[in-house]
Amino acid sequence: MDILEKIDKYLGEGEKMVGWIAIYNRKQIEIKKSEAKDLYGAKLVAIKKLKVPKSKVGLLAIEPAYED
Repeated sequence: MDILEKIDKYLGEGEKMVGWIAIYNRKQIEIKKSEAKDLYGAKLVAIKKLKVPKSKVGLLAIEPAYED
């Protein structure tokens, strides 16, 4: 069982994780599960898309996104 299956099992029937939301410098992007399979992968995608410099990576916030 991978981490995404564990998260979905923990959340129960009502909510399903569909990806991540990344926020940096007042910019927000959505990262789908198909783009990144785990949090680290989502972080790498966000760094690339938001053009975060290495010195500012600590200011990048990533949180799970859930289906409504």
